[in-house]
Amino acid sequence: MGERLKKSREEAHLEIQDVARAIRIKKEYLEAIEQNKYEKLPADVYAKGFVRSYARYLGHNEETFAKLFDRERNIHRNIKKETTEEKVVYPITLSRFNITPKMLTSGLLFVIVMGSFGYLYKEIDTYISEPLLSVASPQDGMAVDAMTVVVEGETEKNARVFINDQEITINEDGVFSRDVSMQNGANRIVVKARNKFDKETSKTITVQASFVEEEARDISQIDALTQDLNVLVNVVADKEVWIQAEADGTILFSGTLEEGEEREFRAKEKIVINTDAGESLRISEDGEEFQIFSQDGSVATKEYPTKEE
Repeated sequence: MGERLKKSREEAHLEIQDVARAIRIKKEYLEAIEQNKYEKLPADVYAKGFVRSYARYLGHNEETFAKLFDRERNIHRNIKKETTEEKVVYPITLSRFNITPKMLTSGLLFVIVMGSFGYLYKEIDTYISEPLLSVASPQDGMAVDAMTVVVEGETEKNARVFINDQEITINEDGVFSRDVSMQNGANRIVVKARNKFDKETSKTITVQASFVEEEARDISQIDALTQDLNVLVNVVADKEVWIQAEADGTILFSGTLEEGEEREFRAKEKIVINTDAGESLRISEDGEEFQIFSQDGSVATKEYPTKEE
């Protein structure tokens, strides 16, 4: 993996210190990645984020290189373990040592006590430690010309993640990804990871957005465009909530609605609405009364017009 990244950088005539400055990662870490010296890298959750950023900067698929990193890291650990362990063969001897029920009970009690101490140590360490949090994208100070950016990163498996105080879902490995809407100018994105003891790690990223907003259309033009759109859906957010609206296969909106914000979507054939907090969203189909999108509050998807049973 490291040789491939180094070769790609050299073919692009890039100096390693220039790459380090561009993606804001220490030169020593990039050199360790290129030389496959994993022992010089920080914890895996950070090192994999470095590999993603490096691969993306060189124009490669970051997911492919993240998987290569995991595989080669495990191979490196196994090799290191095999070379440091000594194989000692002990002669088999018979002993007159007798194991009594009392000794078995004492041994079992010792194992239970030591296991309890180990568990308590782990819980105490978790309680006093803040959760790990790595944000691979976007980089702080990044400039974009789009209306949304994808916030991607990784945290501990049992942590909860919040983007601008809106909780988002993470997968079983602690990886998360979410589209965040931009406004022209400086946009402040706050990513937080919180463990079960409410210990919190926070990262703040500033993204400069510059894009041309679509000019308002003449009312007659709007009427002409909407007269063939037979499906109408209105949504209103009771709390801050992320949604995605798709009309006839085209994504019309993907981002966060503020509390009280309302949106209208039209389509010729169908509209698909996705949200990660259904209890915070109300929806009206074709001018009907607003209804709660989903009662259980989990990730939900609905298609309109609703199919008659």
